Amino acid sequence: MKLLLRAGILLALFILWPVLLQAQNNDRPFQPAAPPPLPTPTPRPAPTDADGWKIIFLTERSYGSFKVPGEPTTLSNEINTSAGRLTQNIYVLKTDDAIYYVSHVKFPVAVTDAKTIREALDSGLKRLLGAGQNIEVLSEREIKIGSSPGKAWMLRNEYNVVQVRAFMAGRDIYFMTLSMPRQMVLKADKPDVSEDNLTESYQARAKKFFGSLQLYGGGVGYGGGSAIKGTAPKSEGGAKTVSGGVLNKKALSLPKPKYPDKAQAQGITGSVVVQVTVDEEGRVIAAKAITGNTELQGAAEEAARKARFAPTKSEGQPARVTGVLVYNFAF
Repeated sequence: MKLLLRAGILLALFILWPVLLQAQNNDRPFQPAAPPPLPTPTPRPAPTDADGWKIIFLTERSYGSFKVPGEPTTLSNEINTSAGRLTQNIYVLKTDDAIYYVSHVKFPVAVTDAKTIREALDSGLKRLLGAGQNIEVLSEREIKIGSSPGKAWMLRNEYNVVQVRAFMAGRDIYFMTLSMPRQMVLKADKPDVSEDNLTESYQARAKKFFGSLQLYGGGVGYGGGSAIKGTAPKSEGGAKTVSGGVLNKKALSLPKPKYPDKAQAQGITGSVVVQVTVDEEGRVIAAKAITGNTELQGAAEEAARKARFAPTKSEGQPARVTGVLVYNFAF
């Protein structure tokens, strides 16, 4: 009898336990299950040139680019200037033997007065170097990149030699610096920065870095030259031309270039930047490669001419657009 009673109790508990448990859970607030973790996005690698240097575009609405041998750290901060507080975009890459630095600030209005430009560049250098540093100025000279005035300095401290180049292009002020150990820059450790006293390896690296800066826009202060490409052309019939920066994401149709057989056979890879002009109807009417391996440029230009865009208006009127398309060639 006792055995049957115990069996009955166990059977009752077995049947009623889920009901009791559900009743208990009904008294608790509903807690949905945590969603599964989202996959970590894979960063899109920067395009590279034939030597493996990465092409870095200046800000999201890019009107230019430069090259460095790696992925730089990007920073942004507010600075006090004579024109008020402005945003400074900074790109820094540290390698085993060098520091590459590029900064860009856009002013509210174009600066064309030569004296004001020199003062702005000198002020920018002081801000760049900071206070309290024991820095020796080895050379200082005025330079001109296209139609844009600038200055160049060679500086030295206890450990490094720093080359600085700065210029003003319309509303934009740019600083580029390359810092390397003294023994890697100077053949003889003396305040002589003539070509005879600069190592060949340093001269080649400096030429590649400083010569890589490309500006794609038009406007006051922009001009042709080795470092500035693409003054905006005048439109026929009075239509206005506006600068669009990098246009890849704005294209309605962007056919891929055909990989040249010769380049493919030789294992040539890299990126090609093509400067384009888009007419009022969204058709590409001019395409010219401005960077990239010559074996790849023709295919990139041909693909660029086939791209299509939505018509653009400026101040309510049809307008042409100048900008660049970037094509990456890889196996």
